[in-house]
Amino acid sequence: TMLGVKADFGTFLNLMEKILPDVSRHFKQLELFIEGNAMQWLLTLYVGTLPIEIVLRIWDAFFLEGPAILLKVGIALLTCWRKEILATRDETEVLTILRDIGKKNLDVNQFMKMVFDVSGASAKKLTNLREINYERVEQTFQKTAISNLQTKTLYSPKELE
Repeated sequence: TMLGVKADFGTFLNLMEKILPDVSRHFKQLELFIEGNAMQWLLTLYVGTLPIEIVLRIWDAFFLEGPAILLKVGIALLTCWRKEILATRDETEVLTILRDIGKKNLDVNQFMKMVFDVSGASAKKLTNLREINYERVEQTFQKTAISNLQTKTLYSPKELE
């Protein structure tokens, strides 16, 4: 569901703040929201972003470890491009890097080792964090829906007569 994807994105941001705080700060300084890029990665399971040989290995890991691996892949990608990202001066430069993130010459085995070595990101921790984020997203959605119902009427009083 879309709520689940938003919860995954929130979990990804939490993980980035913990593991790559300098990248997270840099994105905030540039007022850059990577939601579109990260959601595309998660929704497509990295198809179209990474070379197929890496995508297939990610899928193997996905079936073995579950959805938490997708978040670790995103962190590993940002780690690979960390130096280039931190050298950017504006949002356009970062978005270009994120668009081309899979074009870096990555060794499949080294990259997957990097994914599995993402510290502080056990499947259990990520599952718990995702549940917390899901509850937050769901509460925000419910508040917005209730607010919209209270401020909008479908019909005017005259139309109801």
